[in-house]
Amino acid sequence: MTHHLKAPLLTPPPQQVEYSGYTVPLYATAGILAGADTSPEALLELRSLLIGSGVKRVVPCKDWHSAAKMPLAVYIGKLPADPAVQREFRSRRSGDSLGIPEEGYTLAARRSKRGGSMIVLAGADHTGTLYAVRTLKQLIRKGPMMAAVPAITIRDFPAFPVRGVVEGFYGGPWSPDDRVNLIAFLGDHKMNTYLYAPKDDPYLRGRWREPYPEEELRHIRRYVDAAEKAGVRFVYALSPGLDICFSSNEEFQKLAAKASQMWTLGVRHFSLLMDDIFQNPNCADDVQKFGGDESPAAAAQAYLLNRFNREFVQAHPGASRLITAPTEYYQDGSSPYRKRFAELVDPGILVCWTGIGIAPAVITSGEAERIHKVFNHDMLLWDNYPVTDYVREKLFLGPLEGRDAELHKHGQFGYLSNPMEHLQASLLALFTSAEYAWKPGAYKLWESWERSLKEFGGPLYKELRILAENHLSSAVHGGESPKLTALLAAFWEDFEKGAPEKAAARLIAYFGSMRRAALRLAQMHNPDFVRETADWLKKIDFYGKAGESAVSLLLAMMLGSGEEADARYSAYAAVLTQDTVDIEVTEPRTGSRRIDGENRERGESELIRYTSVYGARTGTNEWGYEVTVVNGRIIREGGNNSVIPPDGYVLSLHSGQDREWLKSMTIVGAKVDIRDGSVTISVEKGIYPVPNKKVSADGVMEPFLQRVSSAYEMYVRWRENRGFTDPISTLPAWESNVLANMTDGRADTYFWSGRAPQSGDYVGVNLGQPAQVRRVRISLGHPDPAAPQAGDLILSASLEASLNGLSWTKLAEFTEQREIDFTPAAPFRAHFVRLKSNASQTEWVMIREFDVTADRDQAAN
Repeated sequence: MTHHLKAPLLTPPPQQVEYSGYTVPLYATAGILAGADTSPEALLELRSLLIGSGVKRVVPCKDWHSAAKMPLAVYIGKLPADPAVQREFRSRRSGDSLGIPEEGYTLAARRSKRGGSMIVLAGADHTGTLYAVRTLKQLIRKGPMMAAVPAITIRDFPAFPVRGVVEGFYGGPWSPDDRVNLIAFLGDHKMNTYLYAPKDDPYLRGRWREPYPEEELRHIRRYVDAAEKAGVRFVYALSPGLDICFSSNEEFQKLAAKASQMWTLGVRHFSLLMDDIFQNPNCADDVQKFGGDESPAAAAQAYLLNRFNREFVQAHPGASRLITAPTEYYQDGSSPYRKRFAELVDPGILVCWTGIGIAPAVITSGEAERIHKVFNHDMLLWDNYPVTDYVREKLFLGPLEGRDAELHKHGQFGYLSNPMEHLQASLLALFTSAEYAWKPGAYKLWESWERSLKEFGGPLYKELRILAENHLSSAVHGGESPKLTALLAAFWEDFEKGAPEKAAARLIAYFGSMRRAALRLAQMHNPDFVRETADWLKKIDFYGKAGESAVSLLLAMMLGSGEEADARYSAYAAVLTQDTVDIEVTEPRTGSRRIDGENRERGESELIRYTSVYGARTGTNEWGYEVTVVNGRIIREGGNNSVIPPDGYVLSLHSGQDREWLKSMTIVGAKVDIRDGSVTISVEKGIYPVPNKKVSADGVMEPFLQRVSSAYEMYVRWRENRGFTDPISTLPAWESNVLANMTDGRADTYFWSGRAPQSGDYVGVNLGQPAQVRRVRISLGHPDPAAPQAGDLILSASLEASLNGLSWTKLAEFTEQREIDFTPAAPFRAHFVRLKSNASQTEWVMIREFDVTADRDQAAN
């Protein structure tokens, strides 16, 4: 067996790799020499790996001389333990485990002088040896006769001593099986830490004084056992800071008793977290003991941390360094609290921070060095990516980015990722975090992301990539749906030139791939991933169908008849109603509440009923919750400043003492009855199709569909020749700042968009029929140049004209102009005039006036 084996891609990428260009067969009989200190887990994993790769017989050997006589000789342990192994492999430049940092290893595979195969798996410690075995697993390739590995030498070690995950998110909790699966994933990807701090475990926070019941203890023991097998540290995190009396000996003994309960289960790693609490004292004794300090909160916390570290952690041989998170964990610079925390807390305790900000886009080495100097402790970066507890309608499926390659050289002892509540979906990003934490200097985020997709997706890699590339926007990445965005831009460009066929075909093909991806991923052999992402898969499927229908409509408008376009619009409108998910109500529920008023401003804790007599919208602020009712049933729920239907009403509840009542009772389709000044909401048992509020292709698909709807509306107006200087736009209005305000001839009113424009969004006017345009004047931004909204402009804009609302001609370009006054060299013929955004931006848009001076085109009469 002399053929060459393609060098495999290893994850995480090793520090040093040397290939010799030939293969090393895994013969049927293997002799294993295990060093005296080899962990049973590593030895068992190696034996299982060899047998699973086709080795029929595994023979334990007492020395290397005996092992080397076997067709396949394997050494596992610390290399210096056997001089014969050292001599054999050092002569071949294979190195050894001397001088390798903790958890590092050497792996060497080559042919022996006798023609057999030799493999050395030498770890700096137990974990390093385990990592060597797992790297060997990645190297093995099955062949027609037998498996083989490439002739190779690897010298490898991590950049960050601590690498892993902190379960610290708010939201739906992971299941015990989720946690065990995560621990296995961490071990497989050379991450060594699982910090157990779930917000749903009351025995960590509100009930920290109480011992765990037996069922919960069984779960934790399961986590500890799984972590030991995987080579992962299970860190048990208590958060007593909400109500503990820091100076109380009685309270301390309860804390120590809780930790002792964990110690008996095998927990050897502990954390006391002080994040997300107030700095006010919890008891009079704390005021007396710490009140005179520059920072009483820091003094109290340091007292407890140091005592727990001294009397529990250091009193238990085998326990690792204590971990904490301060109350001020995300701010920049120093403060009285941080100054005293740094001075008083035992220097051996590890301190967590999140970067500057809770979920920063970028974390630089300069920031890391600065915060390290502020706290004067070894730091653990608690990175809030890919957590989504602050945007639960989204998935973050992109790679880690924005983290400097040399953070580990600037006081950062470890790197911990805080994942989403969706564990399986989180693994896509955690894979890239693992590669970053192991070798940040070589981390290439998009290459790592591709490896993650291929490992997770397997035969469904292409489908998974389509899902992931439409869920890239996050706290660390501003872009979204790069392929779809490019296809849409190309399509609109060709569409407005009157030749959309080729670009439309490419776009329709991609929309079809979105539909197929959703269908195939829903059948993936990973039921947990399917369950977690079900609503987003439905959203992708919906966008695929809606996109196909939208392009079909636009082609009919451009190339077909009015009847054909109307028929396709009917089909398109029908598809738009399908953006729903089914909610099953297993038990009926009914609730009633007094109505506090009708058709007036909503006050604190008030429930107000709004009818069309009040106006077009409720005009409420964001501190509340509203439902829209038509024919006695809820048709829309959520939000504020709702549109009031002419044939129904809106119920609006302010966020007061019972702010959750309306939300908890609401589901689209529920019955609503108002009698004698009270409202009764009844939810019957059954399945309710409700709007799918999950977000996919954020800022890409919704603007596209809005633009299509606007284009059809403009198309109909063009056919019917109705409305003179009728305003048009792809942008929604914010509250009462409607489109009509920009054509009312008043300087004190304005249209204000409800979102920032994307590339291709526009505002403009429909002249009602072809006209000879002599001048266009547009006033943008707030009327007051000193107001914060004075810069709400279309920053990069094109003035364009069209005769049919489909094909457009560029007249001029403008950059960051508040006042546009365009007079052509000669009048031009147009039915529509618009100001289009040439690029996506973050600022919203205000249009005070959009005035077109034109003469009726006599040729049109």
